[in-house]
Amino acid sequence: MLIIDLETRSKCNLLEEGAYKYAAHPSTEIICIGYKLRGEEAGLVYDWAMLPAEVKHYIINGTGLVAAHNAQFDRLVWAACVPHMHIASGRWYCTAAQMRVNALPASLADATRCLFGQNRKDVRGNQLIKLLSIPREDGTFNKDPVLLKEMGEYCVTDVNATYDIMRETRLMSRTEFRDYQNSEQINDDGVCIDVLLATNATKYAASEAYLLAERLNLTTRGAVEKHTQVARIKDWVMERIDLDVMNMMVVLKDGKKKFSLDKAIRQRILSAHEEHIVYLDKDVEEVIQILNDGNKSSVSKFKTMVNLAGEDDRVRGAFIFAGASQTLRFASRGLQLHNFKRDCLSSEDAETLIDTMIADEPIHNTMETLAKALRPAIVADDDHYLIVGDWSSIEARALPWLADDPEAAERLEVFRRGEDIYELTSERLGLNDRQLGKIVELSMGFLGSVGAFNAMAHNYNVYVPAHTVKQMVTKWRAANPWAERFGNGLEKAAKRAIAKPGTEFKQGRVSYCFYPDMIRGTLVCTLPGGATIQYPHAKLEQQETPSGPRTIISALKANWKPAAGEKEWPRVSLWRGLLAENVTQAVCAALLRDAINRCILADFPVVAHVHDELVGEVHFTQAEQAKLQLENIMQENPPWAMTLPLAAKVTVMSRYGK
Repeated sequence: MLIIDLETRSKCNLLEEGAYKYAAHPSTEIICIGYKLRGEEAGLVYDWAMLPAEVKHYIINGTGLVAAHNAQFDRLVWAACVPHMHIASGRWYCTAAQMRVNALPASLADATRCLFGQNRKDVRGNQLIKLLSIPREDGTFNKDPVLLKEMGEYCVTDVNATYDIMRETRLMSRTEFRDYQNSEQINDDGVCIDVLLATNATKYAASEAYLLAERLNLTTRGAVEKHTQVARIKDWVMERIDLDVMNMMVVLKDGKKKFSLDKAIRQRILSAHEEHIVYLDKDVEEVIQILNDGNKSSVSKFKTMVNLAGEDDRVRGAFIFAGASQTLRFASRGLQLHNFKRDCLSSEDAETLIDTMIADEPIHNTMETLAKALRPAIVADDDHYLIVGDWSSIEARALPWLADDPEAAERLEVFRRGEDIYELTSERLGLNDRQLGKIVELSMGFLGSVGAFNAMAHNYNVYVPAHTVKQMVTKWRAANPWAERFGNGLEKAAKRAIAKPGTEFKQGRVSYCFYPDMIRGTLVCTLPGGATIQYPHAKLEQQETPSGPRTIISALKANWKPAAGEKEWPRVSLWRGLLAENVTQAVCAALLRDAINRCILADFPVVAHVHDELVGEVHFTQAEQAKLQLENIMQENPPWAMTLPLAAKVTVMSRYGK
């Protein structure tokens, strides 16, 4: 395998405009190329034409893989700047993706620190990039030979660091590499956005922020000037509330009680006030609402849309394969489609909003309206439609299927009969509210309690008194004893695996095995179909509890970082609810990847995917045929899940919606 690393310079802002626009920009050029072929000593050239003959032959005539860390960037820049030495996209291998499937930090610096206890990436690199890769104020580049030599040394260091992390962890499996390549194909095709809507929304968001500041200044009599002054706002609010409201602001941090006014707490206070559970002074309510409105960060995504969009109004590179490394679920960057509000404007309302903004007329509840316009800002190209498929209650189906428990089989029959599990749960618990039934199902299935319910309810802007939530938890658990058995069984199997390395322990349709020589001891969960969940640095620990010492499992948590001065990477406790959630989400992610692969094999043009949704884009003359095609693909069981009941609803849209 050939490992390469490119250092580049450009007048294009990589962070604002993304890798695709950066690579295509006429000013972008390669400063130097670091390389390492088949484990030999790393080399460096400042001109691609000076690459050794063996490396050129490997690139031009070979079929082997070319590896790079965050390979998408190197692939795009190489194609734009070295067109005479074409490397097929299917030959590019990403070591950042390899880190993610190993449940390790994806950045090169963090990966080396996590694996070796020290950063093997040269920290001088960031300074050199600022000095050499970004133009000076006059638009020219610094070409100081001393700095360029140092940049070359930094490049070689990165190549060696990439080689080290690749050698110390398992390579992507054939299926994982296939799925990575499929993801890159979707990234290359891009998704179309409504630039007119996004541009106008950006202007309205800026003006709204100014008006919010005026309102805040007036309401607090000058005590607070901007919604970003959160500490001032919290102090101002706490001087004007009673003890009941203050108690709602208490959080535990590092074992100590502190006061918070974060998003979840703000919503809880406002909901309790609306239901007359607590009382808020009119000005306090206004200030909390202003803080809510000002922190709707989703509207800033419109500016990102405009910056990332190419000349064809398509945004590319929005998806990260195995971005949620523990479960190999996709993540989204740039556009961050996974964070868009599901509660969105209809296509007709979006068109009306555009007309309103063009006419420069006021918008009621600006920030909330713009946040609801994010999904409809994703559109089909001219003469095309979006084909959007949505799996029905996929996690609620996957969890009992994985449990493989006779008492869970009844729930699967509910799905096979085409009944609504959320309606059924609402009816059985005496709630008479489908949305509450949905919140109960989504929060209780992973053995959550009052806190889990409240966190989920917050996402749906629902508030339920604590005593009512406790009653729902008790009733749901009594009606679904299989869920607790499954969670307990998962934790027991994982503990037994660590205690007896190399031996497989099953629970339901999954199994655990501990490999002591893999990344300082890795607990591996194998799912139906062969996909895995990895828990590096896993071990059994004794934890003191009010009822006495208890054995727990802990493992490295890739997306956390050590605090300043800490040497050990942060760890997470693998309790039964988390294990149940991980296996369920990992299986759902595997279903999505399998469906994407079948779409690509069938030439169905996938342009996006969001959690349990698949989005295609076809010419309007093919819309009905494509709708049936996607429905068949999403409802076709993969060989490893033939007994899992699947159902999908497919809709034809001009704008992305719910």
